[in-house]
Amino acid sequence: MTAFRPRFLLIAVMLILLTNYPLLSISNKVFFVAGIPILYLYLGMIWLLGIGLLYFTGRRLPKEVDE
Repeated sequence: MTAFRPRFLLIAVMLILLTNYPLLSISNKVFFVAGIPILYLYLGMIWLLGIGLLYFTGRRLPKEVDE
C-alpha cells in the first residue's frame, strides 16, 4: 500500500460531496454565464478540478521498478 491512498480517497469523497444534492441545488438556477447555464459550468469546473487533483497526486507517486 502506498502513502497516497488516503489522498485519493480524500479526493473521491470531496468530489462526491461537491456533486451531492445540497451543493448541486445551489447552482441549479436559471442563470447564464457567457451563454452557458451555471449548472453546466459548475459541473464542468468540478470535473476539471477532479482531473487536475488526480493528475498532480498521481504524478507524485514513486516509480516502481520491475525486476
